[in-house]
Amino acid sequence: MDFATTFQVWLGAITQPGEAFFQEQKGKSNLNTAMIWLAITTVIVAFFNTISSIITHFIGGSMMPTIIQSLDLPPQTKADLMAQYGASGLVSSVIGSFCGALFFIPIGFFIGMAILFVLAKLFGGEGNFETHTYLLATIFMPLSIITSAIGIVPVLGGCLALVISIYQLVLNYFAIKVAHNLSSGSAIAVVLIPIVVILGCIICFGFAFAGIIVAALAGSSGG
Repeated sequence: MDFATTFQVWLGAITQPGEAFFQEQKGKSNLNTAMIWLAITTVIVAFFNTISSIITHFIGGSMMPTIIQSLDLPPQTKADLMAQYGASGLVSSVIGSFCGALFFIPIGFFIGMAILFVLAKLFGGEGNFETHTYLLATIFMPLSIITSAIGIVPVLGGCLALVISIYQLVLNYFAIKVAHNLSSGSAIAVVLIPIVVILGCIICFGFAFAGIIVAALAGSSGG
């Protein structure tokens, strides 16, 4: 694989918002290339996630001893908790971050591609899965790497990641519109429906959880 060409494609995907770039790439669609990109991206993101988990562990390490000591627990239990949060906790965090990324990034990518592909077809999309996946991969790969890299910076990284996620939706709109020859309205619907569904589920879960808490509090006060 030509890394210089890959870099130019990724750079073009995230710096040239519009249909022209994706029309140009449409004829170059290659599922094998997208899979190679996914493998490379997964390893890079796993690395950055590991660095982020190490930083988070040491930042939390300055507060965790105080929190543990403030708990009403036997001295031995406190000592065990301190030991678990120490070296063994760091190792577990590192392994979990790295292995988690290796597993969840490919799974999440394919699930996301499948959902968007089905929605595009429901709205009359004409594209095939190879073109669909390749064009979206030109966006997903570089933005995933950027998001994981800035995620190393506490707080600020999360804020910038939200901005990047919104920008990714805009780029997805152009890619899906070109990949499936959709109208603007249909392409917008394909991009936004998953977001609306997810937000709806979160809101419903929030209300349900709040209801459980209120019911528990009412039951305890009544007793």
